[in-house]
Amino acid sequence: MHLYAHRGYSAKHPENTLRAFEAALPYVDGIELDVQRTKDGRLVVIHDETVDRTTDGSGYVKDMTLRQLRALRSEGERIPTLEEVFALVAAHDVTVNVELKTDRFDYSGIEQLAWLATEEFGLADRVVFSSFNLDGGRASRLGRIRRTYSSRGRPRPARVRRDSRRGEIKRKRNRDAALYD
Repeated sequence: MHLYAHRGYSAKHPENTLRAFEAALPYVDGIELDVQRTKDGRLVVIHDETVDRTTDGSGYVKDMTLRQLRALRSEGERIPTLEEVFALVAAHDVTVNVELKTDRFDYSGIEQLAWLATEEFGLADRVVFSSFNLDGGRASRLGRIRRTYSSRGRPRPARVRRDSRRGEIKRKRNRDAALYD
């Protein structure tokens, strides 16, 4: 049997915050978290599509930049990025279930960004991706993205894009590849 902390130790701390994840780590085999994409293309860890329920702000995550989201608080905690959570868990022997929150909005490129962060922190063997939206080939997109990148470390300089005329996924030279070389 494996014990997972759903949104961290959310019974005692604000859900999906670094404090909630840190508090859970000594007691669990894994954590579950939710990922949304910001207006400026960053992945943040928050369950709802809006910030209304969990923070002192209001509005859709997709309509806010990371900087705007950083100004919001949930019982004194800010909304973390996926990278911040990965940095926290990297030193612990836990699995991370990353739920891609795409059931309401189809965040372009969310799979690729999540996979890049996973590879960057060396967590490919400890991350599980989940989603309630498997329509439109989302699961196969993630599988193809994973095969596009080396599982031995750094990603190859490729970018995955959808060909809207044929519904296919194609590889293309990544202008940001230098960040990973």
